[in-house]
Amino acid sequence: MALFFSVIGTLAWTILLVAAIVQRLRKKPGRLWAFAIGSFVISIAAAALIPPDPSSSKSGSSASNSSSVSSASEDRATVAPEPKVQHTTVAQAKSAFLSSVNGSVTPAKVEGNPTKYVGTAVKWSCTISNVVSGNADSFANAQCGDESSQIVLIGDRISGLDAKQQLVVVGEVAQPMEGTNAMGGQLHFPTINMKYNL
Repeated sequence: MALFFSVIGTLAWTILLVAAIVQRLRKKPGRLWAFAIGSFVISIAAAALIPPDPSSSKSGSSASNSSSVSSASEDRATVAPEPKVQHTTVAQAKSAFLSSVNGSVTPAKVEGNPTKYVGTAVKWSCTISNVVSGNADSFANAQCGDESSQIVLIGDRISGLDAKQQLVVVGEVAQPMEGTNAMGGQLHFPTINMKYNL
């Protein structure tokens, strides 16, 4: 409705203005100037009453929304994802250690050269000779492999072993234990840090 009044007022103002100009040129002053100014004011007031186009505001808001969404998605794209913490179970750790076993390193090889294979993962069949418990860490003497090589076993699981017990030792070749023989000579005993027993 406001648009209608605006158009009518503009047309009336234009007609009256032209008529006033013509009358002025003819040097016949009249009241048309007052009508022309009044019509002009009415057309401006009517134009001010025209409501804004809702589609333009919607398009503007959708554009701002899309820009905010795109900026939010860009923020998400630039943020590096947090690394997932891997919790290793006892079974997984045992399986991983077993997969690292070097089957070519026998008890006889380690007995023949106690320092050469330090750090190597091994898996041997052994029979416990005796378990020694002292104020320090406990250890066990064992006969391992086909040649019954004399091996010293150390680690947290030693206290649960018994003499004459047969088991499969899974562990890592450690620095050899030192001792002396009856004549006072220095000895190096091949040593295994036992991780698991099967």
